[in-house]
Amino acid sequence: MHIEYVTISRVISLRRTEQSRYTRKQTVFGFEAGKLKKPYVTVAGWPRIEVGDSLAVALKSAGDWQSVLGWRNLTTGELSCSDPVDRLQGVILSVGMAVYFGYSLVDSDPDYLFWAPFLTLVGIWLSGMSTHGMIRAFKTRAALRALPLPSAADAKFPPNAESEA
Repeated sequence: MHIEYVTISRVISLRRTEQSRYTRKQTVFGFEAGKLKKPYVTVAGWPRIEVGDSLAVALKSAGDWQSVLGWRNLTTGELSCSDPVDRLQGVILSVGMAVYFGYSLVDSDPDYLFWAPFLTLVGIWLSGMSTHGMIRAFKTRAALRALPLPSAADAKFPPNAESEA
């Protein structure tokens, strides 16, 4: 995880989408911050996005704005990242699937005998992926909460302000 600091100088476009059965509530927007121009960024939830906001953005890899894990608005203190509890349903369902089809391996019913090993492995794999996503969401949330909010007397904020000038 990589944390970048930006101060929004212009919001290009802003679209908020409601939560549906298959998608979570999210905001898609473009922005300019000094020399940095990103036309398409997606973030979880409906955070406040205004000109002049200073953001600490957690990216999966440095410079890849398509991999935004979350952010903290340093102007307001607002935190915007995926909720670890959202992944809990996937963990429970996939573990249940692995247990059900794993039990079918020792059962003598020939109907499941062919598919049971494959579906057991799929359940184990899905539970691992869901658990990984849940742990990443916990780590992102903890890292962003640990960031200090700027004080009015702090003239050198964000920390990499010297490199932007």
